Amino acid sequence: MAVEVSIVSVLREIIVRGVLETPWVQVIATCLFLVVMGALLVVRAWIPPTFDGVDPEQAVSRRHRLRFAQDLPPLATVSPESKDEQL
Repeated sequence: MAVEVSIVSVLREIIVRGVLETPWVQVIATCLFLVVMGALLVVRAWIPPTFDGVDPEQAVSRRHRLRFAQDLPPLATVSPESKDEQL
């Protein structure tokens, strides 16, 4: 996402200023920057996802549930036999 934003920002600045009003050194630097950003886009497509299958919210949620379960008092369980006796 950052690569795309960088490319759009650079192109917007060149369009706003105008290529003819921009110094040639800056135009060359911008061209090189865009080539590098384009290469990063291509390389990023080949890199496998780093956090594939990792869900950080799941670990935090599990930790919260365990902590919450420890804070609760144990529930009284009623067996079916004792339930029939109460009626």
